[in-house]
Amino acid sequence: MKPPTDMFGKEIKEGEAYFVVNDRAIHLDSMEDYFIEVLGATVHERKKSLTAGTVNDQNKSHQ
Repeated sequence: MKPPTDMFGKEIKEGEAYFVVNDRAIHLDSMEDYFIEVLGATVHERKKSLTAGTVNDQNKSHQ
């Protein structure tokens, strides 16, 4: 019997975790593919470290 696979072809082995969305399995290792290909997300890379209370170099703390 062929082992089950997720919607991207990743084999789901016994004991491995996966999500089910709209009756389709998504292996944890395929989550980035799901976000990009299905949800249309874009990947961003941090170039600078954040300091506490800042987002995009703007202070977001409550004053």
